[in-house]
Amino acid sequence: TAVNVFGFGQFYIGQTMADILNSGLLGAKGLGQMYTNPKEATRTFQQMRAYTAIQGQKMRNLLDPYTTHDAYMRFLKEANNESTRKKLFETMSGGVEVQADRFGMDPNSKLFRNIEAGSNAASNISGVRIQDSFTKSQMFMTEMDKYMRINKGISFRDAMANGEEPDLDAIQGALDATLKSVFSKDYTTTEQPELLRTAAKMAETFSNTPGFGTLLPFGRFFNNVLATAYQWSPLAAPQQFAKFTKTLVKGEPDVTDRDAFARMLVGSTCLLYTSDAADDTPCVDLGGRRII
Repeated sequence: TAVNVFGFGQFYIGQTMADILNSGLLGAKGLGQMYTNPKEATRTFQQMRAYTAIQGQKMRNLLDPYTTHDAYMRFLKEANNESTRKKLFETMSGGVEVQADRFGMDPNSKLFRNIEAGSNAASNISGVRIQDSFTKSQMFMTEMDKYMRINKGISFRDAMANGEEPDLDAIQGALDATLKSVFSKDYTTTEQPELLRTAAKMAETFSNTPGFGTLLPFGRFFNNVLATAYQWSPLAAPQQFAKFTKTLVKGEPDVTDRDAFARMLVGSTCLLYTSDAADDTPCVDLGGRRII
């Protein structure tokens, strides 16, 4: 449980830094537009303020986790959010799958119910289930609020008070960020490139095979670790710069593309800083190798 919280915390802090970076980039863009396109500059500054305002909302959500969790559960219980609820509840932190039908098991069989009861009891006693639900609620509600502030200029709370439902882009963006933050995103879906999808499927199939699962216990978690290491590193720079430039030529980058670009910059900067810090750290020279 502590490891799950630590991993989520790292992603959450990294995303906060990415949001602040995006706010600064939009501010610089708005200043440039003031002399060329004042109308668009107003829109850009509105997006900049949305990224800034969401940081305050993050703190309110963290300081009042029970209210945030209650709002999260109420939203998911609505009939039109059933598919989102299933995607969030089909795994727990670390990509641990909890749906029997994915493995061809009968959830109504006596053996399965007895094993599931023991598994649920262990999850509840260890705090894994409640930790999973609360961390997901923090990320999901914050990200959906961010998408609505940027795309519609209204907070999630105000939208609900006015009877306005979040659009599909806000829900999908929040869902994607939430699953990434708990290392549970499914990279075997058709929306992924074929090569990536095939490799991810092989890892999950190997992990789910009896006996081989002891060598690779959590296939989905393994896929998420590799994907996160790539997305937050300089390795993603060529792809992100090409995609970001192409989007700028065609029009305004959406929130998802802007976040992906900022995550790459934040992760690369952190790696550069830690490597520089390592050079200044006392170490032991062992034949050309150093132990810090």
